[in-house]
Amino acid sequence: MALLSPLRSVVAQIAEKVRHPNRTLRKLVNFLLFLLEQKVFQHERAWNMPTEAFVDVCSLCDLRCPLCPTGLRLDTNKKGRISLPDFKRVVDQLYPWLFDLHLYNWGEPLLNKAVFDMVRYARSKNVRTLISSHLNHLPDGWEEEMVSAGLDVLMISLDGASQASYQIYRVGGVFDRVVDNIRRIVAEKRRQGSARPFVEWRFLVMKHNEGERDKARAMAEDLGVDRIVFEPVRVNMYLDIFTPISQLIESDRDWLPVSDRRYDHDKRDVKTPLGRCPQPWKWVSIDWDGDVFPCCSIYDDAFAFGNVFEQDFRSLWNGPAYREARRIVSRRGMKEKSEIVCAYCHRYNVRYRQKYPRKSELLDAVRKTG
Repeated sequence: MALLSPLRSVVAQIAEKVRHPNRTLRKLVNFLLFLLEQKVFQHERAWNMPTEAFVDVCSLCDLRCPLCPTGLRLDTNKKGRISLPDFKRVVDQLYPWLFDLHLYNWGEPLLNKAVFDMVRYARSKNVRTLISSHLNHLPDGWEEEMVSAGLDVLMISLDGASQASYQIYRVGGVFDRVVDNIRRIVAEKRRQGSARPFVEWRFLVMKHNEGERDKARAMAEDLGVDRIVFEPVRVNMYLDIFTPISQLIESDRDWLPVSDRRYDHDKRDVKTPLGRCPQPWKWVSIDWDGDVFPCCSIYDDAFAFGNVFEQDFRSLWNGPAYREARRIVSRRGMKEKSEIVCAYCHRYNVRYRQKYPRKSELLDAVRKTG
């Protein structure tokens, strides 16, 4: 039975891609190659290309969420917005293999005025588009733009069912404004007769708001969103790849819900280990300025694998940094004193003895905010 579970997982993943609305034969073959790489071969030079991508179209955010490095205003990455021509340069190098393109990462994507033109361009290349937004910013007429552009999925970060609970984490956010903006988008979908975007209310469950889940479910039904998802909050998102989880659970305990599906508070560990990291074979994260990273959890320009505006993506994908990252996560060893970010990662049970070498004073300051 133990062997059947991984097999079922693989079959489920393949079935999902076969049903994907933007599938092509090339994408399906590329995904099968990814599965072979992740599960079997784990070559340093990958046979496949990425199946998904994150492009941070805007690394700025107007809220100050206390477990987010952008909200904390950390200075370890550059801030800005990608231009439409630069976005097209990125997509043109990746689209033949991509099922999904996430137009967000560390910032608020709706602070980029060209975001819906970017959605249109990605869709013209047969790539599904997803945006995650706190939705405090939706100028007049943008709901029409969002629907007509063909955005596939809109994930709305709304952590509470009242201003009193919402503002504790989404510092600077206005609950009623977000709710009104949801109503505008749902009404515009009906007006245009469109099923897109699929509107998902994402509710981060924390100690102070876990009692509002039933109220949120009722509100979601009234608002007409397509789905509401309750996801337990993560510990500090900047530190969690550089710091043992036991330390972060202790320092961030006041945020964690009592009914926590993610962390075991007594053992100070994750309840379900993530296992071996698939990310250096699966996807790529690209900042607004073209910097390339092997996953979306890295908030530090020092760990970039290169820049897609200075070098062809194919050469980066199987370049020295990616090859070393794959060697590290496949546990085939690594160079002494490696500078690759994977050598410091604690998220996927890759627990090396190297310690994060930069900005120790900043790390100490962030720990104190927990």
